Amino acid sequence: MRSASARVLPWAGCAGAFLGGFALGVIGRWLVGRWRSRPASRRALTTVETARALVLSRERLLPAAIVPVPSATSLRRALLVAAMAIVVAAALMAGAWAYRDSERRHAIDVATGGVGGRAIPIMRANGCAACHTIAGVPGARGLVGPRLDATLSSRIYLAGVLPNNTENMVRWLRSARAIAPHTAMPSTGISEQEARDVAAYLYALR
Repeated sequence: MRSASARVLPWAGCAGAFLGGFALGVIGRWLVGRWRSRPASRRALTTVETARALVLSRERLLPAAIVPVPSATSLRRALLVAAMAIVVAAALMAGAWAYRDSERRHAIDVATGGVGGRAIPIMRANGCAACHTIAGVPGARGLVGPRLDATLSSRIYLAGVLPNNTENMVRWLRSARAIAPHTAMPSTGISEQEARDVAAYLYALR
């Protein structure tokens, strides 16, 4: 069964994408409507004022074409729209990343038979944090055992003696000294399901 976060995050990502697209559509329609509703004389106001200034200051004929100068209000609106677009794009990217990460974690949960979201209390209750530095686990800064981070899933062996796969990880987490009697890793005696939950968490580290 998928964890609560894995069920919620995909919907959060879709909702963020929908709301972001809706917001951009509303902003675009509002800007177009505002521009179309302005009188032609007001649209050309900046151009007329620029031409008049050129005539008064330079006392010469007007050029054939004068490029309109944006007003301060127009610039502020353009900056506001650009800032909103950046915020919406960032929200969409965050939602997409959260969705992909939740799917990846769910796939690892299925492969290991565990639920990574339940692992942190198990590791803290069994002293894992005292011996290992474990990414994402509060207070886990131990130096006795190897660091447990994103490199774990790519290692060839566990503790130098077992091929790195889910079943061997579960065995090692439950009864390390039955496999390697002289290891500093204790036999925790946790249940198989607890070991699978911990394995799911460790293999999902990034």
